[in-house]
Parts: sequence; structure tokens; C-alpha cells
Amino acid sequence: MSVSVERVSRGFAPKGCGEVALSIEPLKCLTPVNITERGQITNITVSVYLCGTFPSSLGERCLHTAQNMVQRRFSGTKVPVKTKLVRDDDSFGNGWGLSITAETSLGCLLTSTGNGNTKTTPERLASQTTEQLIKDIDEGGCVDCHMQDQLIIFMGLASGVSRVRTGPLTLHTKTAIHLVEKLTSAQFTVTKEEDCNLGEQSYLVECQGVGVDNVYLAEPNS
Repeated sequence: MSVSVERVSRGFAPKGCGEVALSIEPLKCLTPVNITERGQITNITVSVYLCGTFPSSLGERCLHTAQNMVQRRFSGTKVPVKTKLVRDDDSFGNGWGLSITAETSLGCLLTSTGNGNTKTTPERLASQTTEQLIKDIDEGGCVDCHMQDQLIIFMGLASGVSRVRTGPLTLHTKTAIHLVEKLTSAQFTVTKEEDCNLGEQSYLVECQGVGVDNVYLAEPNS
């Protein structure tokens, strides 16, 4: 599947007005996925964005706290930690937030995000966001807790057996599995991994997809 996503502008409550440009190349049928090997963490990027009237000092405090927590978690390793502070003056309204992404040697991306407000200290937001990423990493999944449920519908619609290794299933993921099984003939199985080297709470999610055919797209060379 060929997909491109571009953030045109950020938007914040109550006005909203954020804009994203999304482009998807249509497919005849989805192929199954096999995301069961994560590899080693190779780098981590900590990004803070500031929009409107929030001062740069707030972002610097947030970056400092998150960077220190990540470096403590990976002390003794050579995992580089990159930091970025972005001032976005084209947004609608005032807002700020934090994104932390871990990249692995096999191309997996695990991300934790947090949105700040006038009542949130940068240290608290950084701590909560970093703790969630570290939790996802320690649990051994190939995807983070927020990506789990996003994959379920595609696994159900694909042709063949898909496999994804995750941490403990979130309520969103359990709900998505229940709904996909109710609405289609797709069948899911969830197995707790017994290999302690995979993570503290690693699960294998498998699905026999239904192979939905895009009837609006002609076969190649037809």
C-alpha cells in the first residue's frame, strides 16, 4: 500500500482548523502483514512543538526532562537520543505537545505522544509520555499501544494470515477485534508469548483475513 501523509497546519480546541493532506494509491486486495520481529532500538527522537503564545522555555524544559529519562533507561548502550524543538507559527490557536519515537534495526517505529495545555507542567507531560514509550519497549511489542487497534481492520480485510506481535491488548484493540469478527468472517487468535526474551508481556495477534476484493479497481493488464 502506497500512502503519503502531510500535515498542512496544526489546530487546537476550541477553534480546531487543523489540516492534513492524505494520499492513498488504491489496491485490488490487501496482502497480509507479518510484524513479529522488532530488532534492536537504534535511535530515539524527542520532538516538542510550540504554537501561539507558549514560550520556548516551556519546550526546552520538556525536552530536557524527556531526554534525561530516555538516557537513564538506555544508559550503558549506544542508542543516540536526538532532540527537536519546533516553533510552528502557522497553526490555529495556542497549543504545544511532545512526541517521542524509537526506531529499531528492523524498521519498527514505536511512538508516544502527549498534548500540553495551560494546566500541564512540561516536566509532568514529559514524564508521562516517556514512561509510556519505555513501557511499550519493555513489553516487547513491534508496535506501540496506540498502533495496535489501527491494524486490526486491515488484518481482517487482507487476504491470508497476518501476524503482529504486541504488548498487552488495549481495550480499543479488543473492541476492534470483536467488531471485525462480528462484521466479517475474519477470525483472530491472541497468544501470550512464553519466550521471556521477547518482552515482559508480549502477545502474538494472528488473523485469517477475508480477502476483500476492490471491485472498483480493474485487474492489472486487464
